[in-house]
Amino acid sequence: MDIRKYLKQLFTATEQSSVSNPVHHELLKRSDQYLLEYETWKNSANRKQITDWLIAEFSVSKSNPQTLDEAIDFMDNPHSRGFIIYYRNEHPESAYLFLLDFLQEKILDLGYRNYMSDIKSFTKKEDVETVQRHYLKPKPTFEPPINQEFGNVTIELVFKNEKTTLLRLSANPYSDRLYQPPKEFAQLVYSLK
Repeated sequence: MDIRKYLKQLFTATEQSSVSNPVHHELLKRSDQYLLEYETWKNSANRKQITDWLIAEFSVSKSNPQTLDEAIDFMDNPHSRGFIIYYRNEHPESAYLFLLDFLQEKILDLGYRNYMSDIKSFTKKEDVETVQRHYLKPKPTFEPPINQEFGNVTIELVFKNEKTTLLRLSANPYSDRLYQPPKEFAQLVYSLK
């Protein structure tokens, strides 16, 4: 194999990569060591502090949005509801990784199934972005109107040049007449305790 040709192809693929055409894409797998650390974190004061903060900030976003913490934004429109948590040094980067999986676990408890968990890497301007993602769908029912719960839920942890930048959860309801109206997003947020 011609190493120069291989490297040229690799660099070309990296330069032309995007979210829809990642240079690297694989299913998300967790090591046994990670799972042990995650179980410990799940029952820790750090986890409770983060989820209590998230729920409190959601309440603030409804009652007094101008005082919302700069580390979080909420989305609320007919097509997408959710939040973005921006990385801050007060929590270790591992807490964001654990939070990604904790949110998935809580959504599964709400009657969802995991459709896909994956990792994608691609270039964006001068940076390499990596996204760890859980994509969840409501468990199927076939009697119309179909209960869509909150719609499809995507939870993403975004890294830029291997540094944590943000965690995003979005619930995207269906607008088709075959579906019941989505549940209030507040129910999802308050279930995260």
